[in-house]
Amino acid sequence: MEYHYYRVYSVQRERAWERQQITDGSLIRELHSPSEGKIKAEIDEVGPKDSPARTWRRLAKYFCQGIGFSLLVSILTCASMDFASHTPAFVTGPPPFLVVIMGFAMVVLLVLMIGIVNSVITARFWFRVETSFWSIMLQGIALFVALWIVDIPFSLANFAFPGIATILVVLVLQGFADGFVCKKVAETWRKDVFPTTSKAPATLG
Repeated sequence: MEYHYYRVYSVQRERAWERQQITDGSLIRELHSPSEGKIKAEIDEVGPKDSPARTWRRLAKYFCQGIGFSLLVSILTCASMDFASHTPAFVTGPPPFLVVIMGFAMVVLLVLMIGIVNSVITARFWFRVETSFWSIMLQGIALFVALWIVDIPFSLANFAFPGIATILVVLVLQGFADGFVCKKVAETWRKDVFPTTSKAPATLG
């Protein structure tokens, strides 16, 4: 009789615990474990696919994610051309091997920074990504190469039609294009969220 009582009590307590988990939302949070950026991204995805508000939100996120990288690529392009035009001046400067080592170190730091920044922005706007060192480094390398390739037409347009108006128009278009590229590159290192089951408390009997 006492054993039967403990079994009934254990089942009732386990069911009450499950109802409490569902009520307070902790079970839902554990199954999905969304970050703040993922919650916001899912809210933005709610609604009809052709909703104008949803389209504008996506475009705004593309632009916000890409405009910084667009400015970075533009600055690096101008700096590279200026460096190439003054190459003879470095003959009497530091030893060539030292210049190569310094340049390699700067590129590694730049690639790592690009990977970190894009991972943070992607997690905030779209989805979470892998954050291990090599994942970030590989993402930075892939994004660095992809941005250079995608931005070639924009750089050519600036050189073909120099002027403030051209720079502004090209920069806006470049921001949208680079934002799209940043998201697509980050999808390779997207972190899938797998559901996990909660452990029920120990039962008596």
